[in-house]
Amino acid sequence: MDALGRSAESRRPGELVRCVVRPGYRVLVTGSRAFSRGPRPGAIRLVAVDMDGTFLRSDGTYDKCRFSRVHERLRAGAVRFAVVSGNQDVQLRSFFDDPQEFAFVSDNGAMVVVDGTEVCGARMGAAVVDEVVSFLEEWALPYIASGPGRAFAPAAAPTSFVSRMRRFYPLLETLESVGDVSDQIFKFALSIPPEETSRFRRALHRRVGDAVIPVTSGHGELDLGCPGVTKASGLDVVLRAWGVGWGEVAAFGDSANDLPMLRAAGVPVAMAGATDPVKAACLVTTEANDDDGVLNQLERWFPET
Repeated sequence: MDALGRSAESRRPGELVRCVVRPGYRVLVTGSRAFSRGPRPGAIRLVAVDMDGTFLRSDGTYDKCRFSRVHERLRAGAVRFAVVSGNQDVQLRSFFDDPQEFAFVSDNGAMVVVDGTEVCGARMGAAVVDEVVSFLEEWALPYIASGPGRAFAPAAAPTSFVSRMRRFYPLLETLESVGDVSDQIFKFALSIPPEETSRFRRALHRRVGDAVIPVTSGHGELDLGCPGVTKASGLDVVLRAWGVGWGEVAAFGDSANDLPMLRAAGVPVAMAGATDPVKAACLVTTEANDDDGVLNQLERWFPET
């Protein structure tokens, strides 16, 4: 089983995912792996946080002064910090004054930046992208196609949708045809009425099989990603680069796209507003994101002396 619980037989062949990994790094995309639940918080060596619904308040802010103090204590204890999100890398970096100190796993694991250097990028094949675009256009659904350094929206997408998505994808361009950049795409993010989601998933699977995997994002959209590329696979690249074991990770999340990371981490933490499956997967539940639940939990683990 992989981090999403899929067997090897249920996944498409490896050519559907094109991974670019710099020398000296390794990415876990598919295959078998057993993850340890790991140590108590005193042995944590890395803190990984989702952003929307987790680290950030609903208005997209966090207490920078308080986080700075907490981060100083993490640094003093040789504890690293990683941001793991479905959003665009440039958007994630913009929240921090010194992003070089952190690792960033963006686009649900498709892009990984460690110590300021991109070490991994997993792209869909052009044929898969073209088929997904055709399918989404048949359903008349607004969508974003995200790639390295920028994201794309079809020119026909509603202005209100594009404006809302710029919060998560600041470098967003509109194109007459997203097929023109089909060799650059990490994932799709689309807006669909909740009552249509199940029917959409079934129809998508009939069309493309397991060539793409749908997962609910932290801000209510549905993401379509490469098979085997998850927040867990992206964070695995970070752990190998920094010499940290999964059992030494404390991970915070709230929604379905966080589950692979939470199930792998030694100390998984759910937010108070998390979905029931997320809470069931976690050892700890902290306060809601609007009540600074991540900072509260970190201060309990790493108090001022």
